[in-house]
Amino acid sequence: VTLDWNTTEDTLGVAASYVYSGLRPTLSTSIARWPGEGVLWRADTFQTFHMENLYASVGVDLSLPELIEFVGIGADLTGWWSFATDRPVVADDPGQNTPFETEDDARYGLRLRWSYGRTDRYAYSISTELGVNLGLSFELFLAAFGNPSDTFSLTWNADVFLPLAYARGHVLALLYDAGIRGGPEADRGLFYVGGLPQQNLVQDLLNRAGLYGSYLRGFFPGAFSGDVFHQLSAEYRLPLWDIYQGLSTLPVSLERLSGSVFSDMALIYVGQDPTLENFHASVGAELQLRANILYGLPALFRLGYARALTPPVADQVYFVLGGGF
Repeated sequence: VTLDWNTTEDTLGVAASYVYSGLRPTLSTSIARWPGEGVLWRADTFQTFHMENLYASVGVDLSLPELIEFVGIGADLTGWWSFATDRPVVADDPGQNTPFETEDDARYGLRLRWSYGRTDRYAYSISTELGVNLGLSFELFLAAFGNPSDTFSLTWNADVFLPLAYARGHVLALLYDAGIRGGPEADRGLFYVGGLPQQNLVQDLLNRAGLYGSYLRGFFPGAFSGDVFHQLSAEYRLPLWDIYQGLSTLPVSLERLSGSVFSDMALIYVGQDPTLENFHASVGAELQLRANILYGLPALFRLGYARALTPPVADQVYFVLGGGF
């Protein structure tokens, strides 16, 4: 169970999950509530209002060691609701620009998952060093479930790790993610690809959270969108310094410094005819420092530089918590 109180905006978020592994398959359920914000543009005036977000899911997961080793399958029923508890009312003005208002929304879906993973990581590894991770997820949102129309989302990933024989712990990692959405254009939604989002370092450290997932470093967060995307990150990872030492009597210990040189690439577009303008790429380098704070808060700090090679061409320096290898 997690409670998150935003003392600046005086809002509360809550999430709870439960997993039972005493049977085959494994059973799980989760619920969450968090505050949101809607926008209203009417009569050429702009204002925001409070919205509630609710999420619930139940799932089953099954591994098949007797039949196909390293393979897992799973299914989830999910529900998501977003609604305004006190929606402002503003009368239309005949001379206004086109009005816009965040509407209440709900989605009910069925997700099927398949995964394969066979990788090796050793005691002093900075990263997974050898192997493959594969994944496939299919989400179906049927009008019969109460959705506006029939839509679907298919995503897949393939991660490959190759050890470099000339130096211990040096790894070449190839990380590929892709997806496609289908259904009526107004309902199917879009994928978003972009750079690292803004982060509250103190809050994420206390919550043992951080930035995870794939990003197109060097660009603005969520800079590009489409209903089809392919994203590939190529990273050369290497250990730099095994520290494992505290700072005098302070409750801080430094563990390991590692680095990487990377290139992030993405092709994201709407429809079936991508162009060269839909391709985006960046290069950069990153330092990662693992530490332990207050004797019980493991942390991974990342300092990096990235340069966008495609428009908008720009340089970016970032410092974030979480993610990494």
